[in-house]
Amino acid sequence: MNRWRSCASSRTLLTQSAKSKNHQKYTRFAIVGHARTGSNFLFEALDQLDTVQMNHEVYAHHNRDFGENFEGIWNTVFSPAGAGIRAVGFKVFYYHLSAGEWSRLARDRELKVVHLLRRNRLRTLLSLELAHRSDVWSVKYSDGDTPEPETISIDAAAVLGRLEHIAEMELATRNRFSQHAYMEIFYEDMIRRGETELARVVSFLGQYGQVDPERISIRKQNVRSLADTIENFNEVAAVLQSTTYADYLHD
Repeated sequence: MNRWRSCASSRTLLTQSAKSKNHQKYTRFAIVGHARTGSNFLFEALDQLDTVQMNHEVYAHHNRDFGENFEGIWNTVFSPAGAGIRAVGFKVFYYHLSAGEWSRLARDRELKVVHLLRRNRLRTLLSLELAHRSDVWSVKYSDGDTPEPETISIDAAAVLGRLEHIAEMELATRNRFSQHAYMEIFYEDMIRRGETELARVVSFLGQYGQVDPERISIRKQNVRSLADTIENFNEVAAVLQSTTYADYLHD
């Protein structure tokens, strides 16, 4: 078993058994986005479907050296699948691929792209900082009560540039896949109206079956306001209040 398939369910492994009629006549897709935008939530949702085979962050640094073995990983992900599989996909973040690799991926015009975004990019940065500090990248309901995240200071001088960089990567993704079957889904919408939004993704992938948000074990880690979580909130607010990102402060 490949290390980046370690979260595959037993049903997926069974469909890949030697007794299955393997095939490659399935929909290929990628979930593209930035870390801390709900990719684990979406991954777990799609993994509920018997016809979908999900792979995690196959091009991340913990699975390969940056820029190496693109084709080998691609061919492994999209190898023959079990008879019941109708869609095979993987997660990839903006910074997992080199420019050349993004171009190679975009040349596959049959690849469907689910672009995962978060409207409040400041929340993305905050969640990333908290995860790096605690080394806790996901929390499940089965974990029971967990301590509230610590407050954390964000580099106010760098925050505007970081937000603009995320915006640039989002735009680059839209442009890169303008000729593909492409959809966008927002973290905030998945949380607020999960059944409807997840149904959109299932339909986009050409699959049938209902995804039940209640069966998703991932839960939101930080439910506190930005002002209660960012130690130097006033400094950050002073930088952003006269920019297009000022609305982020009131989330």
